[in-house]
Amino acid sequence: MGQSETSAELTAQVGRTLGYLETTGGYVPGAAHPWANQTFTTLDMETGKPLALTDVFAKPALYQALMKDRLVQQALGAAKPANFDALVDALDGKSAPDYSYRFSREMFQNFTFDHLEGNQVAVRLAIPYGAEVFRGTDRKSTRLN
Repeated sequence: MGQSETSAELTAQVGRTLGYLETTGGYVPGAAHPWANQTFTTLDMETGKPLALTDVFAKPALYQALMKDRLVQQALGAAKPANFDALVDALDGKSAPDYSYRFSREMFQNFTFDHLEGNQVAVRLAIPYGAEVFRGTDRKSTRLN
């Protein structure tokens, strides 16, 4: 039997939401290497259920913020999706040239609030690694303003 470990770190409490970073890792005897994962979760404290970005923000606002993000621009290249749903489809599975991260549609369910700047809120997305060599890293979290 292998070993595993999970830890959680509070990242934000905003209104009726609670955000945390969950880090999980372990090792299975005979495996080539240990495994690791990090993800953000934001809960609605009234219902106890996890929230997706689209539960909190309108899709047009998310689309505008994402289209300004450097990592999203790099992943899209010359492509210009027309709306949020098309953007999610266009990003799904796209990796950085060095595979340090890979966009997935699930990342829009893995977020936490980061900070306020004036009347804007910054949000962090847990963008998963694109290759095993980067497992367990959160190098490419992005902030949406």
